[in-house]
Amino acid sequence: MIVSIIIATQGKKTRLVESFYSIQQQTNSNYEIIVINEGSDNECEQLLRQEFLRNKNLKVVFNTKNQGTAYAWNIGIELVSGRYFVFLKEGNTIDPNFVQRIEDVIKSNSEKVDIMEFTIQYTKLSDSKSDSVLKSDHLYNLKTDFDPFAYTNPIIYNKLFRTDFIRENNFSFRRFTRFDALFVYKALGQATNYLYISEVLMNHRLSVMRYSAFDLVNQWPHIMNYYRRVGKFKKLKDEITYAYYKDLIYRFLWMITKFDNKILVKKGVAFVERKIGNKLDEIKENPVFLKNLEPEFGKIVSNLKDYFKDILKNS
Repeated sequence: MIVSIIIATQGKKTRLVESFYSIQQQTNSNYEIIVINEGSDNECEQLLRQEFLRNKNLKVVFNTKNQGTAYAWNIGIELVSGRYFVFLKEGNTIDPNFVQRIEDVIKSNSEKVDIMEFTIQYTKLSDSKSDSVLKSDHLYNLKTDFDPFAYTNPIIYNKLFRTDFIRENNFSFRRFTRFDALFVYKALGQATNYLYISEVLMNHRLSVMRYSAFDLVNQWPHIMNYYRRVGKFKKLKDEITYAYYKDLIYRFLWMITKFDNKILVKKGVAFVERKIGNKLDEIKENPVFLKNLEPEFGKIVSNLKDYFKDILKNS
């Protein structure tokens, strides 16, 4: 089994059907689907029971009590049979060649790839892509090449994780929180290698969060503390710090401007301003920042006050 696809559903039948359909269109059938149902919709439950009888590669868990997506994902990881697993948000769809592309990557690399990242196409609230400056199909040796620590997009949905690697390190999600980036960076901190795929392999439905948007950035102290605890922060300080400020200044504010919530945007900008404080010069002097591989972010930092004003004006 190449890929296990984990879906935590809240019982939204229409979105689940969209995800199922895209999986069924795969050119390579070497996959399994694991659905953890935390919803109470009867039609969705009926759909899952019907699909379970039809599809031998489908595993379904019915939770009698909604305990959150993180809990559901942990159950999914326990049930995985594939060499790799990916999290699919209900309503997200994958490219017909998704599984085949992953199998091609595995065959073309003699080493076991611990983490793969691929490009996603945002839908609904945005039509942009998760582009990256990382080299496509290049196997990064994380002991000597630290670029992925600085330039990875720290969301969970655009990643494939090698199952044995995650289990050997006993990685899991914190219950009742959505610290996705913490999971990504803990895995990254112990991984031997990393590979980026530039093709769009998933359509990701960007929607208003059911949890606090501030969790996107509030997990960074936990990330940094983890790297200190495992003795890797000093070596990776420039990359981790760069990733933090980019996530804080750019990705967090970009995300909340899509939610049509002026009060949230105002609070978000004030939050970012407080976090930056008097550290603007420190950001500009960061060796990773000085490489200017992401010129759009560089331009934002150079004109930060105008950037904040534009966000508040256009929200």
